[in-house]
Amino acid sequence: MAAVVRAQVALGRSEEAASLAQQAFDLGEAEFSRDMRDKPDELGYSVAGYDELTELTMSVVKAEANQTATISRIGKVKNDVLRAALLISAARGISEN
Repeated sequence: MAAVVRAQVALGRSEEAASLAQQAFDLGEAEFSRDMRDKPDELGYSVAGYDELTELTMSVVKAEANQTATISRIGKVKNDVLRAALLISAARGISEN
């Protein structure tokens, strides 16, 4: 799903990208949380969903229209480590823009 979101952003389809990104965040966060429960001794960056969500975040925020909604969604992430990583990814994506 993250690849489709990146394609939508590249094609300038911000609304479609934003909608798909919200779904991808929900799925990715659920996957991350499930894997953290199953592997509590793992570091956050090695848990399923981490790479996909950080890459998705960097891609989505490159479209200025998606920045506010994406950062708002990141604020709702329950895991502190994941939320911090996603905020860093958002900052990187915005700065690369």
